[in-house]
This record gives sequence, C-alpha cells and structure tokens, in this order.
Amino acid sequence: MSDALRAKNRPQRLLFLEYKALGFRRKMLEVNLDGAEYDRARAALRDQDNLSRNHTGVERKFDYAQRDFARLRELSRLLERQTRGEYFVTLDGNENFKDFAVFREFWQKAATDPALRELWRRIIVTEQPVHRDKALSDDPALREWPDRPRLIIDESDGAVGDLPRALALGYAGTSHKNCKGIVKGIANACLLEKRRRAGERVVLTGEDLCNLGPVALLQDLAMMALLGIEHVERNGHHYYRGLSLWPAEWQDAVLAAHGDLYDRHRDGFVCLRIREGRVALGSMNAAPFGVTTLFDPSRFERQPIP
Repeated sequence: MSDALRAKNRPQRLLFLEYKALGFRRKMLEVNLDGAEYDRARAALRDQDNLSRNHTGVERKFDYAQRDFARLRELSRLLERQTRGEYFVTLDGNENFKDFAVFREFWQKAATDPALRELWRRIIVTEQPVHRDKALSDDPALREWPDRPRLIIDESDGAVGDLPRALALGYAGTSHKNCKGIVKGIANACLLEKRRRAGERVVLTGEDLCNLGPVALLQDLAMMALLGIEHVERNGHHYYRGLSLWPAEWQDAVLAAHGDLYDRHRDGFVCLRIREGRVALGSMNAAPFGVTTLFDPSRFERQPIP
C-alpha cells in the first residue's frame, strides 16, 4: 500500500449522507415537518423525491428545467429554514444530461436564479451529470468551461484507467463503491492523494447504496475507513427493517460483536445505531475486513434461478 494511504488515520465515526444526490457535511440535517409542510414539500418534489419526515435528501432527476427549478427553489427554502444556513450539498446528476453543453446551460441558468443562488453557493461537488456514453469523450465543451463546478465520475468509473482519463479531461475525482473494485478503489485513492499533495483540488467520495449487514455493509465501511472517506452516501437502512430478514441468532451475534455499530430496535430486531447522522466504527475497524462473526449459509435452501 502507498505511503499516501498508509499515513491516513482510519475514521472512528462515519457520517452517512442519507440519500443519493443531496447530502450534507459538517451538520447532518434532521427535518421534522408538520403535516402541512410535508404535504407542500412532497407536492413540490412530486414523484421524484425521496423526502422523509425525519431526514432529507432528494434523488434529483434534471430532466425538465422548469419542473426542476421549482423543486430546487422549494428545497433551498427548506434547507435555509431548517439549518439556518449551516449546510453543504452534493448533487448527483445521475447521467441526466446528454452532453456538457446542455449541462452547462442548465448549471448557469440555475446559478443566476436569485432563489437558487445560496443553494448553488453551497454545492461541494456534482457527480456524473453527463451520460456515460459521452462523459469521458473528447468533448471540448468541458475544457472550454473555465469556471465549471467540481465534477466527479461515478458510472463512468468502470476500469483502472477511467479516473486518470477523467482527471485529464477536467474532472476533479470519483466516487468509491466496493462493487466497482476494492483494489481499483485503493489505486484511485492513491492517485488522488498524490494529486492533492501536488496542489490539485481533487476529491474522493463514497457510497454504499443498499448494502446490508451482517457482512457486505461492514466490509464497505471498512473500505471507506481505510480510504479516509468520512461521509458516505447511504440508503439501505431506510428501505429495510435492519437485519430482520436474518435469523435471530445471526442478529444477536452481530449485536454482540459490533455493539457500537448496531442496536436493538424497539420492535426487537437489530438495526444500525445512527446518532446525529453518524455511526461508530471502532469494532468494525478492529475486525478483519470489518467482520468479526462469520455465518454459515448452509441452513438456507438453495433456490433455482428461473
């Protein structure tokens, strides 16, 4: 492993960004909306939103400018009101733009909108706005955009050479996912650390999507800690009832081994222990690749794939 990574201290606590596309740093926002506010927010965000009464973040689909602008204005007002201006934002373009000329037009229009000026000022990084078919092409529109926002790739980061190509084209970094390759993730982190030490303004973000315990989630967190990524896009714990799909003894074993990371839900099943948007990683960092207890899957019946 390179000195760049060896020198990093593994984070002992990790901030979860609650949803894809909009996450928060420094202060994790908890929004408790009353019924009327919740209904108004949902009406503004319509079918594209992932807004919850207790946490924010919106899966953005930048497909129709006027509709998107209305949603973004409502979101900006909500964030300002709930945080008093103490927030930062990441945007995930989700490959919604066909090329950089279209994305640039959208970005500049949003940046000059008085109702979006404050939100746009707080954007840390924008992830994969252009579809993978064009994201790493020799499109002069990216290089000819001198005041472009910090952009990173995600879906286009499929091979070892993709990040170097992206950096050469004008991107600022990439996002790590275990599913894209652990060794490649380490190589990317080393490259970005080298560039950072040379004075470049680069970034490595992280996301683990719907990874669940008792194995995959811990392995993913172990990699995030190794890479020094302190804020991670995460949504699996919203869509599943913790570890309730696994046998009770498996849940008990996870809780006994990782009591700082997991907790007992009031309904009896084991779930992630999240406090103010953060999880503790002490027991996970002390375990081999994050996992203390191994499980025997032989108790399950193999099902044929249709």
